[in-house]
Amino acid sequence: MHQSKLRQVKYENPPIIEAVCEFRFVQGGVQPALIPGRFYERVKTEYPDIEMKKGVGVQEGGAQPTFVTQERTVFRNPTANRLVQISPGMLAINQLRPYSDYATFHREIEARFSDYSAVADIRRITRIGLRYINRLTVPEGKTLEAVLHLGFKVPQGFPTKPDTHLLRLEFPYQAHRDRLILIIARSGDDPQKEEVMLDLDYIAIKPEQIEQGELMRWVDTAHEAIEDVFHACVTQEAVASFRPV
Repeated sequence: MHQSKLRQVKYENPPIIEAVCEFRFVQGGVQPALIPGRFYERVKTEYPDIEMKKGVGVQEGGAQPTFVTQERTVFRNPTANRLVQISPGMLAINQLRPYSDYATFHREIEARFSDYSAVADIRRITRIGLRYINRLTVPEGKTLEAVLHLGFKVPQGFPTKPDTHLLRLEFPYQAHRDRLILIIARSGDDPQKEEVMLDLDYIAIKPEQIEQGELMRWVDTAHEAIEDVFHACVTQEAVASFRPV
């Protein structure tokens, strides 16, 4: 098992509302219809609840990826705060609130990828992504700058703050093998309470450079980048509201 350097940053009131690790790949050999049942036999103790959903997925393997309607199988734990989603060519591990820590999430990603690899024939990884979605509350009477160092300025002549906003930035990592996508957006419908979403999505845009045996090391690298960017973005006032342990 890969041993990694796992950072331990814990809060009593963490802002994370969802963390997800997603793998996309070209698979072959095993009939896709057989995989959900075989996967369930491996995870049914921890994920007893199953739901079938239909959605739009990406079909890999041709000259260009194509969008197709796919059936997705969702496995839930009894408290419904952990999910595993599978569809042809896709595995996603979701952690909803309450989020414990990265070491726990890391073990879950590794275990579920191992389970999936045991019942499916993964030929080639086409995408890997690690994403953390955070929700921060702007204190009453204050502006976005109270919780985030990164944002935007509204010129004079405009209202002091817009009702909705969206800021998207992309940064290259690892000699342009990876990319971190940062999104800041207004969240929530309560006009009396301003909340902002800080969405950090680290993806491999050249996954062919990553050996399958190095996938969990890549996940660790992605998490370290996300953690560094998160702490560079949030203010001390925001950190205090998370109540560090």
